[in-house]
Amino acid sequence: MRSTRKISQDDPTVLDPIFQPIDFSEDQAVVTMATLLRRAWLQKEPEADVNPETFSNWLVTLNGMSVAEVDENAIEETDLLHTPLRQMIIKFWKLVHCDVLEFLDEMTPYCGTMQSQSMLVVQAGDSSQSDGGRKGTAALADYALTNNILLIPAYVAPGTRIRITRDRLNPTEAEKEVEIGIFDLEKNPFEIYFLRRGFSFNFYIDGTMSGEKRETAAVFSICVLHVYEED
Repeated sequence: MRSTRKISQDDPTVLDPIFQPIDFSEDQAVVTMATLLRRAWLQKEPEADVNPETFSNWLVTLNGMSVAEVDENAIEETDLLHTPLRQMIIKFWKLVHCDVLEFLDEMTPYCGTMQSQSMLVVQAGDSSQSDGGRKGTAALADYALTNNILLIPAYVAPGTRIRITRDRLNPTEAEKEVEIGIFDLEKNPFEIYFLRRGFSFNFYIDGTMSGEKRETAAVFSICVLHVYEED
């Protein structure tokens, strides 16, 4: 794994980063798990009850399927996000988060211990307009963090990128918003972001979605990190 963070002399967070992108494309075990979990997102619900054991066995079966078999069992993306299968997929992203957090602890000031997993949805349509592109729904615009998090897309709509900015930290920065990263699964599917608490972030949808109807642009798996507070 490696950090792909670009550092500039004008960055006020250079010594205490509020954003850290991690590329895990050279870690084959993590790549395999991330690939499987994204493939699973667009598969039909298993007939058996979904629990950690049955899901693990189902992933092994999915990994052994041919491309034709995967395509035959695939579904179109829907807004039914909280199905038993998809909730289990979000939980299993913990396996990716664990490996990344171990690496991150070695290079970043204390970022926290794993606390919980959750889902964050970015939707086109019914969104605010901006010169920087279409923002996500109002609940995601100016997304202020109360915890450190690890953020990775479980699903991104075809032809879509999710661009993330942070608000200006001091007057020396020329722009009101500073772009910190782009999730583009076509160019770099194996990147995960660390975002520090106490700061606000904005999510923008770039791509082919018209914004004329409400539809899912991306679904993120979030690992919430607990930071120990000294008395």
